[in-house]
Amino acid sequence: MKSERMKTELITNVSHDLKTPLTAIITYVDLLKSEEDPEKRKEYLEVLERKSLRLKVLIEDLFEISK
Repeated sequence: MKSERMKTELITNVSHDLKTPLTAIITYVDLLKSEEDPEKRKEYLEVLERKSLRLKVLIEDLFEISK
């Protein structure tokens, strides 16, 4: 029973950790589509880069753990 609960908590935490940068990426893509200011666009792209790299690391970590 305890093992099952820990497994559920792990899946919940991993899911949340993956969803957080993904949600930010989606939001910034939407902002970027409508932004005219080149400085703001550059700022949004920097955020997108950081968030996508963070998501990549999380997925790679998850893959390593699953081995």
